[in-house]
Amino acid sequence: MSSGYYVFELAIAIMYLMIESPTPLEVGGPLLAGWESVIPLNEAERDVLYLLVLGRFCQCLVMARHCVTLHPENKEYLMITARTGIRHLSHLWELGKEAVDRKWFQAAKSSTSTQTGNDD
Repeated sequence: MSSGYYVFELAIAIMYLMIESPTPLEVGGPLLAGWESVIPLNEAERDVLYLLVLGRFCQCLVMARHCVTLHPENKEYLMITARTGIRHLSHLWELGKEAVDRKWFQAAKSSTSTQTGNDD
């Protein structure tokens, strides 16, 4: 069981995989399954993961806008993440913590059961 800063790394990974995926909501479960096979999350970390992913989206969007004000000539590059990020952030927010947690953690459990051949 973990109790530290690693959960932030997981949230960052989920956020960036969501940006790159054609099915963004689907990336959380398999990533969680792999993560927890090495570093299991404790209950507090599980509870805060959704908000950490939202927070990372917000941070990236704000930083992108700020960097564009400093370097407008690089706007095209700086706004790559922001283009889809705002849609993903809005979608996660609309779905809500309960629905997203259920999706991610059930998918992680299913992925783990499939890998171990255990279907309980």
